[in-house]
Amino acid sequence: MDRRRDRTLALTSILVGLIVSVGLLLAILDVNVLPLLSRDSGVLLAGALVVVGLPVAIAFAAVGGGLGALLRRRGASVALVSLVTLALMAVPIIALSMRGGATLFLKRHLPLVVLLAGAAFSTLGAARTSRWRVLLSGGAALVLALILALAGGVPFSSSKLALGDVPRAAPAHGGKILLLGVDGLCWETLNRWEPHATADFEWFRQRGYIGPLTTIVPTQSPRIWSAMATGVVPEDHGVISFTSTVISGVRHPLPEVPRFEGAFLWLRTLERLGLLHRRPVSSADLRRPAFWEMMTDPALSSDVVGWWATWPASHPNGRLVSDKFYFWRDQRMTSGAAAPPGALVHPPDLEAQLSELRVSPDEMSVDDILSLIDIPREEAETLPGLPYRHHDVLSELPLAFTMDETYAAVTERFLTDWRSARITVAYLRGVDLLSHSSMHFSNLYPEAGATDDERARYGELLTRYYGRIFAVLRRLVEAAGEDVLVLVVSDHGFERLGDRLYGHDNAPPGVIIAVGGGAGELEERPAASIYDVAPTLLWLAGMPGAEDMPGRPLTEFFPDVARVAPPTPRIETYGPRAVDVHVSSGGGDVADERMLELMRSLGYID
Repeated sequence: MDRRRDRTLALTSILVGLIVSVGLLLAILDVNVLPLLSRDSGVLLAGALVVVGLPVAIAFAAVGGGLGALLRRRGASVALVSLVTLALMAVPIIALSMRGGATLFLKRHLPLVVLLAGAAFSTLGAARTSRWRVLLSGGAALVLALILALAGGVPFSSSKLALGDVPRAAPAHGGKILLLGVDGLCWETLNRWEPHATADFEWFRQRGYIGPLTTIVPTQSPRIWSAMATGVVPEDHGVISFTSTVISGVRHPLPEVPRFEGAFLWLRTLERLGLLHRRPVSSADLRRPAFWEMMTDPALSSDVVGWWATWPASHPNGRLVSDKFYFWRDQRMTSGAAAPPGALVHPPDLEAQLSELRVSPDEMSVDDILSLIDIPREEAETLPGLPYRHHDVLSELPLAFTMDETYAAVTERFLTDWRSARITVAYLRGVDLLSHSSMHFSNLYPEAGATDDERARYGELLTRYYGRIFAVLRRLVEAAGEDVLVLVVSDHGFERLGDRLYGHDNAPPGVIIAVGGGAGELEERPAASIYDVAPTLLWLAGMPGAEDMPGRPLTEFFPDVARVAPPTPRIETYGPRAVDVHVSSGGGDVADERMLELMRSLGYID
């Protein structure tokens, strides 16, 4: 009897370790939409067996052995000992999983439930029969669990979409389309700033519509800008944070690793062992196509500049300057490393043509600094060399200013050269950086707890930078020519979170500006969301939206266009992203570390 109990305990321990390992694998594949039958899933399963399954099996055997010794004296059966041990291991797993709600638990962990039930039946059968029944019933549970996962419990995906099959209509607009993103342009701040409005802002107000743009929680830039580009929610497009997780031996970065009690220590241990590390979010994390990738018709070519999650660069129907392009000029970010060939821009020959347009923080002029903040000239001369510090206005000003200068110059070059595309998309980040670091000093927010000296030095920075950014936006719109439709959008605004602290935890609205196509005729303020950006761009290009896009085309923003070209019927989905990009193919480890360092200094990551 003791031998049978020992055999049952050993087999059940192995089975439970396998169950937990496979459950972890299914959860990872679920949240990252990785293919089940692939080399990556094999590597992940092997890692789960070693890192998770083996410790769990040992723990189960230890608990079972202790219980067996305790209950054996009371005449307990093999089945009872095994089931009590199984319950001690299974109940915490199920309880933690159900913290997200029973529906979420059943959707994501139904295969795990089947596996645990299989282990229970295995131990029951082992009380009367041989150890082979344990293996047979446990194996049957594994097979059934995988069938349930493939039948819909886990949305594994490895297919590619044939975008050439998407129905198209004639473009709603025959001229150029310009989408300009300004990170952190705030609706409330804009209203406070209006008494200080410049001629450039009045130029937009006279020609178009200006209103609020609602956003989402968590209000993190990579999530939102990727939602604007793809039209789908972050859980679908895959960019859910500032970083993604890379596991050694796995080509696909994992945007999300399933979390559980103690996961922080577990993940940190894996990082120290070199088996797992974080890197800045990249285009390899994007699971769904951006709207410029949906437009495969050569007549709908596009130029894309600086958008989040575009490195490594890949854009078969136009030109693309990735979000890392700026950082390869800044020696403090790259330590003099060479840029990976073809990763910063597409096509690769653009790198040599555009390199002269990059401006590093060290190159911000003293006159530009003094035009924005009121400090002594000798102090201004030291600013470009300062190290980055978390939300420190003096160290972030040169970064914000020169980053905007770089991407605005590249965008203007694209808009005015002979290869100018039908659609131009650009992103500017400086307003967000300076709002985080200087809003509590700003004279626009007198209720903040700044001292008189701080207001004297930095009180006009935000006011002046808003004026500067509208000058840049106007310059780009005018460079696009007469027959252009313009959308200016921001991902979020700012709110007061505490004394001397402003952020965007509760998703304060950003700003949307429309110019052209009768946008200036709008008398009411229509509701607009960040999810409406991609459907609107698709409509203007003569392409349908998709049923899995929660937004809608903003037809009322361009009434002249809507009267002659209403939106086409939606298709079901544009499916998974067809562009196969892997970070490992582009290198860039040195830049990754420097960008992580910058994100920590800015407070974006721990």
